[in-house]
Amino acid sequence: MLTEKLRPHHFKEIFGQKPLIDVLEKSIEAACPFSFLLWGPPGSGKTSIANIYIRSFDLPYFIFSGAKGSVLDIKKLIDDRANSPLFHKKIIIFIDEIHRLTKNQQDFFLPHVESGELILVGATTENPSFCLNSAVISRLRIFALESLSEDSSFSIIEKCKQIHPTFDLTKEQENELITISQGDGRQLILLLENLMVFNSKLV
Repeated sequence: MLTEKLRPHHFKEIFGQKPLIDVLEKSIEAACPFSFLLWGPPGSGKTSIANIYIRSFDLPYFIFSGAKGSVLDIKKLIDDRANSPLFHKKIIIFIDEIHRLTKNQQDFFLPHVESGELILVGATTENPSFCLNSAVISRLRIFALESLSEDSSFSIIEKCKQIHPTFDLTKEQENELITISQGDGRQLILLLENLMVFNSKLV
């Protein structure tokens, strides 16, 4: 799938969000992970950025979905860490759609983040002031992401064309795709993929 082929594995492959990337790269260079929240519209790169960050440290990491995961699973991980010498390192947990957790579920993380044993990375499309406990917010650095710029969207199209050299678009078609996707990288890639499938059926 085109989505998998275009999925970034390094920060240099992320289009846009440079100020945020600079901060995270300094954290990685210093081997000093910290807890933070990525807040931004769909397709702005939140999940990709979080995944690259948590994999950049010599620490165990775990990925959960606020819509599907269970805080009980996370509690077990932390209990295992406390009871086993193999888990004496800090752990990093990334929770996508963290706004889906209830306020009580969010409270569970507070003592573990505060003690430093848990590095919490969250991602949300919702305003954290309304969907997260103030106590949780106070323990996270919050980064607001913006929709992809036209230049970043053009870069995605160019990368797609590099992967599939026979896939050709006019400038008008590229502009139309960027207008339709409205700064949503995921939507843009889906449109490109659909167009590639449609063109292949015409050949």
